[in-house]
Amino acid sequence: MSAPWTCSAMGAALLLGMPFAGFAAPGLGRPGTMAQEMAAARREGLPLTPRDIVRKPPRPADNAAPLYRKLEGLLKAKPISPDESEVVEGNALKADAAPSDIARAVAFFARRKDVMDLIHRASERPECDFRRDWRQGPALLFPEFGKLRRAARLLSCEANVQLHGGDAVGAARTCAAMGRIGRHVSADSFLIAHLVDYAIEAIGMARLEAVLQRAPTPEVAAAVTSALREYQPRPLSEAMRGEAVMGMVLLGMVRKNPSSLSSFVGGEEDGNADTGKPRLSPAMMDRNTEYLIWLYRAVRRTVDGPYPQAHRTLEALGAELDARGKKGDPNVLLAAVLSPVYSQVVERAAQTGVRRSALLATATALTWRARHGSVPRSLSACMKAVPLDPFDGKPLRYRVEGKGFVIYSIGPTGKYAGAPKEEGKPFREVAVRWPGP
Repeated sequence: MSAPWTCSAMGAALLLGMPFAGFAAPGLGRPGTMAQEMAAARREGLPLTPRDIVRKPPRPADNAAPLYRKLEGLLKAKPISPDESEVVEGNALKADAAPSDIARAVAFFARRKDVMDLIHRASERPECDFRRDWRQGPALLFPEFGKLRRAARLLSCEANVQLHGGDAVGAARTCAAMGRIGRHVSADSFLIAHLVDYAIEAIGMARLEAVLQRAPTPEVAAAVTSALREYQPRPLSEAMRGEAVMGMVLLGMVRKNPSSLSSFVGGEEDGNADTGKPRLSPAMMDRNTEYLIWLYRAVRRTVDGPYPQAHRTLEALGAELDARGKKGDPNVLLAAVLSPVYSQVVERAAQTGVRRSALLATATALTWRARHGSVPRSLSACMKAVPLDPFDGKPLRYRVEGKGFVIYSIGPTGKYAGAPKEEGKPFREVAVRWPGP
């Protein structure tokens, strides 16, 4: 993620990489007039203008954003060399890293205390506000996100060095910083921010799993449990605040200059005699505005609900918009092009949540093992309330395997049975496996 993130770049990636899927469901409703949709959005607390989304600035001492921007400047002025990056962002990240690579990573961290101290200081601050200029709409840049994801990889390497040095508790505490950084990122109420948060959390939770596998003691399990308290993704409905504002700003830009739409979605979308596409007349823009606000309202009401219902509803919404767009309905042009594939985002959120739950259950099971001399026969034997699998609402699955165990989710297909990941094959499920001593 070396280049700055933009709304248009992310939208294009989602639209080109994950096309609408699902089935058309009649009776999903139709939008009201533009005035009715705007009034309904305001009643529901959905912002429609950049002014609506501005937050009260945090106290300077509480705001991590200036430190992250200082980190960005530091890495630009004194970059990590390619050779250093090969170690701390590659070889020394591996659970089975060679002693020579761990030693080189130790030397790097001693040499670049300026970078690591800044990352740790920023992670300790309770809030993060980059003071975005939402008036830029889809042209708004998020240059910090690449640096924050890189900071997570550096922290993961630092935790691995601690783990190889015998400090598993310290490694877990370092992993806690990644959870806080992820939450800082998602303070930007926008879909991109939430996806970057999930990516950072995935880095941290993978390292926490390695910590438990290497040092399955009650003390370490307690440290992992404490670290996981920092892994608290914000509700996806918060992301819809920025999505709605971005959409409305883009609509305003297109009203003033219809040809500007091609800058964000590619190609000529304002219509002409050669392409046969409809021109975006004022009346058509009104219809598109109605559908876009209607879509944002519907998604915001849905994304934080139980996964099965949310996924079905969002797939149906996407499929209906896609079907109408393919039939040439000009009223849904912008809704079909600009709406991300929310069903896939909901799946990603569910995967992130279930991995956290599985790690918490693993820490509890390992604590039980230390006290009783063997792994529990079931999760209910060691937990008062077994975490639920968001993919079907039932308790997470658990299976004893020799002297170890696996805790897993049935996954988005509903068919996963906890088998080990096959090298080189796509893997959408979540399974935390402790192989035993």
